[in-house]
Amino acid sequence: MTVQTTVLKDVAMVMLDFSVWSGSKKLEPSDFINVDVQDLPPSRVASYGIKHLIEKERLQPFKTIRNQAERVCNRYGTRLLGGYAIPLDCVEVIGVELQAICAKFNDEVDNFIQAYDDAIADWIVKNPEFAEPLRRAMLPRSKVKSRFSASFSIFEVSASPRDKTNSLASVGSELLDSVLLSIVNGVKPQLASKTGNSASDWFRVEVRQSIVEAAQKLRRFSFCDRSGGMKVLADDLEASVAGSGKIHGAEFEKLWAIISRFTSLDAMKQFVEECANRAPATLAIAGSAPSPDTIKDDLGFPMSGFVAGEAPASPDAPVFAEDKEEAFAHEAEAVAASDEEAPANVVSFPMPDHDQPVKFADTFDF
Repeated sequence: MTVQTTVLKDVAMVMLDFSVWSGSKKLEPSDFINVDVQDLPPSRVASYGIKHLIEKERLQPFKTIRNQAERVCNRYGTRLLGGYAIPLDCVEVIGVELQAICAKFNDEVDNFIQAYDDAIADWIVKNPEFAEPLRRAMLPRSKVKSRFSASFSIFEVSASPRDKTNSLASVGSELLDSVLLSIVNGVKPQLASKTGNSASDWFRVEVRQSIVEAAQKLRRFSFCDRSGGMKVLADDLEASVAGSGKIHGAEFEKLWAIISRFTSLDAMKQFVEECANRAPATLAIAGSAPSPDTIKDDLGFPMSGFVAGEAPASPDAPVFAEDKEEAFAHEAEAVAASDEEAPANVVSFPMPDHDQPVKFADTFDF
């Protein structure tokens, strides 16, 4: 199982389930005034449209609350598999926030139902020419209340060992693409409204928080990227908005140099790959390995490290043995060394069978 599917062990899935009454019903032939029903096409070949039973603005608070839940999920996570993938360390906090949002939704439902009869009556007064069809279509309060609901589910997903089709093979790439694309879409308003001229352009102070949140998302999902580029980019973003007040002058120029690269998903991935060149070097397990310039992980990003067999960068760096026997020999020599001579710093790893592919150690923390 590669990083493509192992990323699932580092995320939980959040599914939102919000239902809002439409406030409308289908138009019936009897609803048409001064129209001969015989002149209407049969319902099997045409629909007659809908009639609004209540003022649409009275339902807007429910849609606003639902949008709040979606924003919370987008802030901590990203869209995946029909829901939202959330890093495990964010599950508790997002659960608390979503629970509060659902409670707010239910309170709004209670208030709406209490005022339901008056709202219907007010709507009929505003539309007297259609009063009779509206009265006929009026639903009882209990039925209307049943059309509202707000809940969420948090759970973890893993690939089934019985799945012989490898249907989740691309989930790692999909997760990474979703994270990066959410960053791209998040900065579109800033890119669209500016030309990049630091002498005249500037950003409102609120943009600082938006950039910080983008950096936090990159860092939260950095386990998707073994190259380290996402962490480097997150650091650069936070450093570019470390000041206060509106963003202008040299600070604007610094931020613009970064976000102007966020023009598309492909451009974003290329930028992350470039940032990986400044990431701290990672350590690969010794063995037969290609050049670091050609090593790429399962998501297509280059992996940092040195080629097995190269001399350590310093005398204190670990010496990797070629096989178990050589490792034991190194250890025996170290024990037999004199007190005047410091023993060699030897680190040994069991090597895989030569007919098995070499797997590189993950050097990032989850």
